[in-house]
Amino acid sequence: MARGIDKLGIKKVIDEIRKKPLSWADLKASTVLPESTLNRYLSYLEFWDLAKKNDEGYWDWYERVRTYKTEHDYNVALEHSKKLLSTLQGFFGVFMINPDWAQRRDTQSSKMRDELYLSEMLREHLRTGYPLLFAEVVNFDKLVELRNSIAVELSTHGSKIEKGKVVEYVTNFRRLKAYAIPKKYRKEVEKIVASILPKRLGFIEQTDKNYNESLIKFSNELRRLVFKVDQGEPLMGICDLCPKSKVLS
Repeated sequence: MARGIDKLGIKKVIDEIRKKPLSWADLKASTVLPESTLNRYLSYLEFWDLAKKNDEGYWDWYERVRTYKTEHDYNVALEHSKKLLSTLQGFFGVFMINPDWAQRRDTQSSKMRDELYLSEMLREHLRTGYPLLFAEVVNFDKLVELRNSIAVELSTHGSKIEKGKVVEYVTNFRRLKAYAIPKKYRKEVEKIVASILPKRLGFIEQTDKNYNESLIKFSNELRRLVFKVDQGEPLMGICDLCPKSKVLS
């Protein structure tokens, strides 16, 4: 142990970083260490290859920073990353954003169960390796849940409109974009709109706007991530399926 290090103090820093990547400000708040002390401890951990700043500027534990001992280890990790990203459609479908469906594993085919599990592992990589992107994932999930609850509310008994489309149709109708609604549903959508209080309509439209903005931001970040993996950069973070390769730093 280097001179001038309080074991309990540096353990606080290590324990926090091992949980998830953290910014300097978050570390300062969670450890309640003086600035100079925190900077000194981080410099020691970086010198010992126990912690490093990741691409997002967050301090991260060495096991999640992907530097490999051999070319074979690197290739295995890259293939693992590509395998997880092959399930990316799940982020925009039932695998990731419909927890009720996800729990009904007994009704799923083995292929669907495998894809669901891989999507969950991809989510773990985002949680442990990309905190900013994962925060957007969580926000998107909440908006999807809210949008789905509104869809259930708007769907009249015996309605033939898909619940996943009713919010979009109502919003389009209000924006004078009836042409974007299938002709067979226009009268029903008109009745739904007429039955909703004006304040409620404003809330529905704002929710739909927030959902679409989050989807665009979310999908753009995921495309960036896919591009980086395609260019040969394995995913940061860890999951239960990560190859047990030895990581140098």
